[in-house]
Amino acid sequence: MKRTISILLIAVMLIGLLSVASAGASASAYVTTARQKTYYFEGKGFTYRIPKINLSGSDAADVNAKIYKDYNDCFTKNPLEAYPGNNTGLDYASYLNGDVLSVVITQVYPYNQFITYDVYNFNVKTGKRLYNKDILALKGITDTAARKNVIALLRNEFKSVLNNSSSGAIAQKALDRSTSESNLNDNLYFLGNNGKLMAKYTIYWIAGSGRYYRTKELNAYAATPSGVKAQNINAGIHLTWSKSAGAAKYRVFAKTASGWKKAGDVTDPVFTYKTTASGKKYTFTVRAMDKNSNYISGYHTTGFTYTFLAAPEISTLTNTSKGVVIRWNPVPGAKNYRLFIKTASGWRKVGDTSGTRWTNGAVKNGVRYTYTVRCINAAGTAYVSGYNTVGASIVCKR
Repeated sequence: MKRTISILLIAVMLIGLLSVASAGASASAYVTTARQKTYYFEGKGFTYRIPKINLSGSDAADVNAKIYKDYNDCFTKNPLEAYPGNNTGLDYASYLNGDVLSVVITQVYPYNQFITYDVYNFNVKTGKRLYNKDILALKGITDTAARKNVIALLRNEFKSVLNNSSSGAIAQKALDRSTSESNLNDNLYFLGNNGKLMAKYTIYWIAGSGRYYRTKELNAYAATPSGVKAQNINAGIHLTWSKSAGAAKYRVFAKTASGWKKAGDVTDPVFTYKTTASGKKYTFTVRAMDKNSNYISGYHTTGFTYTFLAAPEISTLTNTSKGVVIRWNPVPGAKNYRLFIKTASGWRKVGDTSGTRWTNGAVKNGVRYTYTVRCINAAGTAYVSGYNTVGASIVCKR
C-alpha cells in the first residue's frame, strides 16, 4: 500500500498589535475560527475547522484567501465519502508566547497517512509575512544550526535499527534520504508552549514507501560546550571552555552522588567553583542556554574530572647558621612543590622538592626575604595550585 505523507502547518508570529501588544492576551485574541463543520460516519463525529488570521494588510488577506481556497472542499462536500471512516478531520492549534503567535493546522487521513502542510508567519505590527529565518532569528540561531539539530534527532531515531544486521543497510539509505539537503529544505519552525522552538520535519522510515512527519523541540541547536579546562587558583577551581555559537549564557554543573547539580550560571565561558577541599576530585560539565535560560545544547555526560589542590601555606621561617629554613604545611594530593623568593622584578624560582621544607643558604645577614610556595605536577612542567601572593617574610640573622 502506498503511503504519502505531507504536513499541514500554519505558524503565525505576531509581534505586538499595540505598544502593549499581547500583554494579558491569549492566542484566541489573534486567531479565530473562519469555518467549522462536523460530519458523521457510523455514529462518530469528525470536525473540520480552519483559522482566520486577524491582521490588517495584503499579506494576511492573501494567506486567509489561500487557506479558504485550499480547504473549501472540506465544507462543500462530505470528505468521508471519499475516505469513509479514515479521516480524523481538519483542525488547528495556536500558541501565544509574548508577542509571538504560532498556529498549527493539521489534516489527517490515518488510513493512507496523507497530511499536507504550509507555513505562514507574520509580524502583526507591519502585517508583513515572516519566514523560517525570522523564527530562527528570534532564538538567535542560524538555519544551519537548526538543521544540525534536526539531523541529530533523525540519527538518534535511527540508532537502534542501524545496528540491526537485517535492516541496517535499508536503515542507512532511509537515514541518508531523511538527512538530505532536499528533505531538510522542507523543515518548518514555529514557537510552541513556553516559547520552545519547534520543528516540523519529515522522515523516510524503513517501512512504507512514503514520508512520515515529526514535531520535535529543538533544544540542542548550539554546539555542546567543549574544550573544558581547569586550573587551581586560590579561590577554587577555575574553569574555561570554548564559546558555543548562539549561546546567551552557560550553566555549569558539578557531579554529586545523586547526579548533576547546578553550580552556577555565567554569560562568558569562565567559572570558578569555590566549594572545594584539597585533594578531592571534582567532575564538571557545561550546557549552553538561551537568554530565557532554556537549554539549547547537549552536554558531556561523563564530564571533566579535576583534583583540587589548595595553595601551600608557609608555617614557619627560621634563621639558622646554614641560612633561612622555610617550612610549609603539606597539601593533600600534592606530589611536588616549588619554592619562590620575591625580587624587585617579581617571584623567582628557588627550587623544587617533594618535601615540605627548604633551606635557603644564599642569604645575607640583615636582609629581609619573602617566600611563597606552589604545588607542581610530578614532571615539574605545570602548576597545579594557586599560591600566596603576599608571601611570608623574615629578616635574615646569621
